[in-house]
Parts: sequence; C-alpha cells; structure tokens
Amino acid sequence: MQLSSSVRILFALAMALSLSACNSKSSQCSRLSSAINKIQPIAQQFQQESKNFETAAKAAGAKNDLKAFKAAATSSAQEFNTLTEKMDELIQEIQALNLKDETLIGLQGQYVENAKATNSTFREISSALTTIGESNNSAEGLKSSQQAVTTVTQTTKKLSTLVQEEGKMVTDFKSYCEGKK
Repeated sequence: MQLSSSVRILFALAMALSLSACNSKSSQCSRLSSAINKIQPIAQQFQQESKNFETAAKAAGAKNDLKAFKAAATSSAQEFNTLTEKMDELIQEIQALNLKDETLIGLQGQYVENAKATNSTFREISSALTTIGESNNSAEGLKSSQQAVTTVTQTTKKLSTLVQEEGKMVTDFKSYCEGKK
C-alpha cells in the first residue's frame, strides 16, 4: 500500500510538471511561432502569383493582346481567392491558440490583426483583377479597368506598410521569446 501511494504521488507530480511545461513561456512561444510560420508558404504563393500575373500582363501588353491580359487577370484573381481562404484558416488557427502569457497574447492579437489586414488587401487585389478580367471593350469597361489598376497600385502600397509592421512584430517576438525565459 505504501508503494502505491508513492507511485501515485510521483505520477501526480509528473502530471503537474507536464501541465506547467505546456503553459511555459517557451512552450507558448513555440506554439505561436509554429502557427505563424504556416503563413510563410502562403505569402510566398501570393508573391509567386503576383509575379506570374506581372509576367503574363507584360507579355500580353507586348502583343497588344487584351484577351490574354484579361485571362491572366482572371486566373490570378481565382488563385488569390484560393489563397485568401487558406489564410483565413490560418488566422483562425492563430486566434484559437490558448496562450496564458500576457505579452504573447498581445503579440498574437497583433499578428491576427496584421494577417486580417493583409488578407483584406489581397481580397481587394483579387476583386480588382476580377474587374479587369470581366470588363468589356467599351468606354465604361476601360474606365472600370483603369479604376481597378489604381486599386491594385494603392493596395500594393498598403501591403508594403503591412509587411513593415509584420517585420517589427517578428523583431518583438524574437526579442521576447529568445530572451531570458
């Protein structure tokens, strides 16, 4: 009976230590980092699709091929829509992390807001590309296409600001999580 009591105490102690390890700063940093790092491949896909559109648009422009330009815009818009859906899933995953550390909760909130703003910007670009792809060859169609191009230019500037904000968050995260634990 005495051995059984000792085993129970050791088991309870081991469980308590493992539960506290799950909520340690290091563990929480790791969980948040893992979730955030899943965004990187999607961001790379956005960049690649942007390059693909730019290449196709230049080629269509060189040939004065409006149909090819519209097709490239439509294709890129569809790809952006798929990527924004993936990004939505990752944002939900980051939001769902149950963190206890107040600093990490703050960083988590900042990442979520930045990711939402970035995703919203990608949606604006997708919508503009859809407008370009669907525009007709009338004066009205030309006007809506020109407005869409302006939207793409403006949202690209927003993206640049969001990327800079994310860089600061990464620095803050690394400073906090790689500092003394």
